[in-house]
Amino acid sequence: MNSSLGVGLALGAAVIWAIGPLFTAAAARRLGPLPTMLWRTTFVTPALLLCVGLTGAAWPARDAWLPLVLSGVLGITAGDLLITVAFVELGPRRTVQLLTLGPCFAFLLALVVLGEVVAPRPLAGAALVLAAGALAVWTEHRGGTGAVEPGRMTARGFWAAASGAALGAAGTVLMRAAYRADPGLHPVAATTVRVGSAAVGLWLIPVARGEGRRMLAALRDRPAILRVGLATVTGPFLGMLAYVGSLRYLGAGLVTTLVSLSAVFILPISIVRHRARVGLPAVAAALLAVGGVALISK
Repeated sequence: MNSSLGVGLALGAAVIWAIGPLFTAAAARRLGPLPTMLWRTTFVTPALLLCVGLTGAAWPARDAWLPLVLSGVLGITAGDLLITVAFVELGPRRTVQLLTLGPCFAFLLALVVLGEVVAPRPLAGAALVLAAGALAVWTEHRGGTGAVEPGRMTARGFWAAASGAALGAAGTVLMRAAYRADPGLHPVAATTVRVGSAAVGLWLIPVARGEGRRMLAALRDRPAILRVGLATVTGPFLGMLAYVGSLRYLGAGLVTTLVSLSAVFILPISIVRHRARVGLPAVAAALLAVGGVALISK
């Protein structure tokens, strides 16, 4: 039962995080990656604090605070900032599909840091999901008439996405460490500490550079701020709550693998939004993903 709930939460995060990058990328192209990420985390922190009050969630035990804070700083302040750079360079679809590298880092880090060993059946399922993501990455996308898919493959974008995936995996493993330190850790409280720590880390960057006024000036761009608001709801609020909740029931590697299905879920969005054409490999990727999820949730 708990395993199925964890799978459901991770898949929910994957769906939400296939939609959110469209808003994040649109805002970052107007404002830049740092202002977009800074205001996204700043907007969501009060909402999460309100959720803590409404749910009566207990704050984490003392031993869980350090891994939670480090998870926010590594996974969001550094990792998501690099991923946002990739959104601008590569476009949402290419970036999300390259993030399928994340599970490789997560399985390795979880084994080394936490000693998490995955049973053969879910490991086989994870392999199928990874294969689905890899197939989605290499699926040929040919734009139809009037196709307007943004971004292009660049070395800077590739390394930003790969580095962001590695840092995100580190953040995931640290979240699992927090659950081990505090088995009763409430997902809402954990998300609040994690995202709030990331917000503080992001604000320290412009303050150190003397760019605080430039960050505030971004608020005058109403169309961009509207996109930041939509990215906030789909990213660090709904998506993050589902993601952090799933880590209570599943290992870091399995959660990261399931969340990487965003690479598959974003394909129909690309077809509708950018009029991209996808062929049979995309269908095969979806079928592999379904089979992998079935094995993981057994």
